[in-house]
Amino acid sequence: MEGMVFVLLLDQSNAMRRIFILCIVFSEIAYVSCDKDDSASGNNNFRPETLIDKKWQIQSNISIDSTNHETDLLSGQEGYTKDDYLIFAADSTYQLNDNIILQSDTASKIIDSGTWLFSADNTQLLRHSDMYEHDYEPALIKTLTANTFVTETYFASDRSTIRTSYISVP
Repeated sequence: MEGMVFVLLLDQSNAMRRIFILCIVFSEIAYVSCDKDDSASGNNNFRPETLIDKKWQIQSNISIDSTNHETDLLSGQEGYTKDDYLIFAADSTYQLNDNIILQSDTASKIIDSGTWLFSADNTQLLRHSDMYEHDYEPALIKTLTANTFVTETYFASDRSTIRTSYISVP
């Protein structure tokens, strides 16, 4: 079923390609470590409120294969996708938005939207896309500070990892 979702996303418009990149980012279970300074108790938990009401823009998107060879995925993306941003609201909703550089045929600035929450142990970001009626696989968080958000997604099928780094932008 998951493979079918990816095929559908690839066959859609350029806007759907942006969703595909985010599906990769949030689609499989990742293995992570975390910075002890990010957790009040030092037990590797992250605070959900750190994500809220900020524009999180991708700064790097790296694929790491099973031999630890790294490939920059962001440089190959269309220019209009590179300034898109995620916003996580206090009411547990999120939006992926087009920013300044717009795709020419985009009717809406909202590319994806749905609900989000943290796992019970505050180490995973869980999302459901209302627009595409799709549950993303849990994304384990590597780093979450006031200005930096990093996730790693592990793909068992080819033993690769996608590491995505975001920064908070004005």
